[in-house]
Amino acid sequence: MVVRFDQFDVPGIVNLAFGNALPDGSLNDLVRIGNNDRNKILATVVKAVYDYTSSYPEMIVYFAGSTPARNRLYRILVTLNLEELLKDFEIFGILLLDADGCYEKFEKQRPYTGFAVKRKKSNLQS
Repeated sequence: MVVRFDQFDVPGIVNLAFGNALPDGSLNDLVRIGNNDRNKILATVVKAVYDYTSSYPEMIVYFAGSTPARNRLYRILVTLNLEELLKDFEIFGILLLDADGCYEKFEKQRPYTGFAVKRKKSNLQS
């Protein structure tokens, strides 16, 4: 498994991607994760976001599931850990990726097409 932060066309935003690395350098983000490994893999991804945003606190990290089921899983995981995550991050839900003003502060049970986080500068570790 590989975790990558790829620059979007929009400055200041990176796309979080993870999956199996393919020989051509792309990622297979449709790989099925065994239930026993899922939590460990997702914890590793979250740690990567913490590390990345410690080094680049000005960057917004965008992520979305590669399938509707994965997107729902990410929404559930954010919701379950919301109190803890809000200590360190501003969290946004993306309603439509291609429209202006299509994001809002994350709310539970909203059908987002993606998510974005930005590190709160007051909580950066030295």
